[in-house]
Amino acid sequence: MAKKNAGDPLDGAAENIASDENSEPGAPGEPTGTSAPAASDQPQNTEPVIYCGPTLPRKLVSMTIYRGGLPANVALIAEENPDISKLIVPVSKLSETRRKIDISGTEENRLYQVVLQLRRSI
Repeated sequence: MAKKNAGDPLDGAAENIASDENSEPGAPGEPTGTSAPAASDQPQNTEPVIYCGPTLPRKLVSMTIYRGGLPANVALIAEENPDISKLIVPVSKLSETRRKIDISGTEENRLYQVVLQLRRSI
């Protein structure tokens, strides 16, 4: 489990980590046992990525970390909705992305609001 810094806005929040080798398949937002390549606008390195958008019931869980690429179901959702894809960021950019999500008028805030509206329509 990742060590959290004092004063971290996510301190105390449940940490969701999805990894092909450690998770049971079938749960929403978790790997299905097969790993899909990262979405086209995601970095092609080995750094874990995290979904920073709102939870989409039975699809994506907010703050889930993906190691070794995105699972097939998450890659498909990200491919079908570029706004969701842009909210999947390297873990090293989590703090900056969360800060920008909270600032009205930023691209990250706009993306979050779009996905939030999508969630309400489900």
